[in-house]
Amino acid sequence: MDSQQILPLGMLCIAERTVTELVEMAIDEVPGVSKVVSKVPEPFRRKRRKGIWIEEKEKGLVIHVNVIICNTTAVLPTCITVQERIKECVESVIGLPVQSVCIRVEQLLKAYPS
Repeated sequence: MDSQQILPLGMLCIAERTVTELVEMAIDEVPGVSKVVSKVPEPFRRKRRKGIWIEEKEKGLVIHVNVIICNTTAVLPTCITVQERIKECVESVIGLPVQSVCIRVEQLLKAYPS
């Protein structure tokens, strides 16, 4: 899924790894998300990076993410925040449109008192 654009002085190619690293950084900024997990469906296994995989569609990128969320966090609002943060980061930093962000919560992680 390397994205290419023609610029005035040549070509710009954005590697899929660049997008997945940005997605991971965006997720890290959301409180309540413990980590991204690498359980990825079969068709995407060769292209995965830490539970993040990307499809390039006609209307934009479809970004899939598998996460573990802390059990002290409300799942729905946290996932909405993750979706918004990923979309905002990818569109503003890289300039690629995001069609959707699909989140799969693989596990709730019990938070232990410090």
